[in-house]
Amino acid sequence: MNSDFLGLDRVWYASYGSNLLGERFGYYLSGGSMGQQTVGHIGTRDSTPATADRVWRARHELRFGGESKRWNGGGVAFVNSEPGSGECVVRLWQLTAEQFDDVAAQENQMRPGELVVDHEVARSAGHLDVADSWYGRVLWLGDLEGRAVFTFTCAAVRQSGPPARSYLDVVGRGLLECGLTVEDAAVYLHGAPGVSDAWTVTTITEVLSA
Repeated sequence: MNSDFLGLDRVWYASYGSNLLGERFGYYLSGGSMGQQTVGHIGTRDSTPATADRVWRARHELRFGGESKRWNGGGVAFVNSEPGSGECVVRLWQLTAEQFDDVAAQENQMRPGELVVDHEVARSAGHLDVADSWYGRVLWLGDLEGRAVFTFTCAAVRQSGPPARSYLDVVGRGLLECGLTVEDAAVYLHGAPGVSDAWTVTTITEVLSA
C-alpha cells in the first residue's frame, strides 16, 4: 500500500454508472430526483459538494444486469469484484467518509446514518460486504493522491441484462462529461456484457447524439 497514504477521513467514491453524470450524482448529496423519476434521494447528512473530481480507469469489468424499476425495468451497471477482470471508466468524487457511507446507504435502500462502513477493513481486505442487496459490497480499487478509492457493487455476478434507453442515456452523458467522444462511449458501452443483448454501436450512438 502507498506509504504516502493520508488516512480515511476523506475518500474517493468511484462512480461507473449513472453517477458518472454530475447532475445525477448531485441528488445523492443534496436530495431530490432527476427528470421523470418519481422516487427521489434523501441526500447526505452533509450536502457539501464533492471537493475534487477525477477521471480514472479501474481494473474491473463493467457489466449490466438486473431489472430496475427506477430505470424502466432495464439492467443497471455493476463492476466485477475481481481485479483484472476488465477495465472500466470511473469518475472519482472526493467525499468525506460519512458522505460516502450515506451515498452507499441510499444505494442499498437505507437512510443516511444507518450504514457505517469500516473503511480500514474494506481497504485492507479489498472489499467488505455491508448489505445483502444489489450494491451491498464496498470494493477498494486502490489509492490515488494519498486517498483510498472505493466503490460499491454486487457481491455476486448478476445475470446480464440490457439497460433501458433512459439509463443508457444518463450513463452515456456521464461518459461524455468524462471526456469520451460519442463514438468512443458507444463502443465502450457496447462492449459491456448485457448491452449488446438489445443495443448496437449504431443505436447507442443515436441515443448519445440525441
